[in-house]
Amino acid sequence: MQVEVHLYGELGKRKGASLTLALAPDSAVSDLVRALGLSPEELGPVFVDGRYVKLTRPLHGGERVAIFPTNMSLLYVEVSYEAQDGDLRYVPRRDLSSVEPEESSEEGSCK
Repeated sequence: MQVEVHLYGELGKRKGASLTLALAPDSAVSDLVRALGLSPEELGPVFVDGRYVKLTRPLHGGERVAIFPTNMSLLYVEVSYEAQDGDLRYVPRRDLSSVEPEESSEEGSCK
């Protein structure tokens, strides 16, 4: 299976910002990290298809994986836009420190 990988900050400078990687069918995010030659200690948040995940999250192929270094771990903020008097306004919802990463994909979401 193949996944699209985007590395940010120093990780992207060292390994290349965007690449497609072939993995075994039963791979998890941790296998992807290992295949890239990265250690868990240098990782900040990891996202699969825009969702904050744990390294144990399984991959199914076709996903977009975004990996940030530790020095970029505070950049993620969940936001939304609400209409107020006919205008949209930015409304921060929660920061990453209060979000628990997902361990597995939702049922039925495998491609």
